[in-house]
Amino acid sequence: MTLKIALAALLALGAATTADAKTKHYRMTLDGYCDGWDFTADKDTGLAVGTHLYDNCGGNNANAAIMGVAGKGLGNKGWILGDESFFVNYGFTGSSLIFSDHTWIIVGTFDGGATGQVISSGTWTDGYAPARSGKRPAGAPK
Repeated sequence: MTLKIALAALLALGAATTADAKTKHYRMTLDGYCDGWDFTADKDTGLAVGTHLYDNCGGNNANAAIMGVAGKGLGNKGWILGDESFFVNYGFTGSSLIFSDHTWIIVGTFDGGATGQVISSGTWTDGYAPARSGKRPAGAPK
């Protein structure tokens, strides 16, 4: 009986290790801005799901869902995330392109502009902390 329990525990540990290896969690601050991203990317499915964070921004900004493709669409060098926060907070649809070299671009339709218009861009830092954040969100009107 003890051998069966030990074997079951070993198998469970192996399954947990395999499951953990296929996903990776990211939490980042947009340098010079008050917002950031928190998401998990799945290497097997190529999907990323999480939240655009506005906790450090104050005002009426609301955290919102982000979802998109991880790695595979960018040669395993980044993520393309559909970002609900731009519509929720500012009334335009947009996407966040986040690259593993610590750069990012926000594109979308803003003030009746063309689809694919660059709204803002910059660099990101690991973690989400008020000490590194700026005064306004990256997607906010200037």
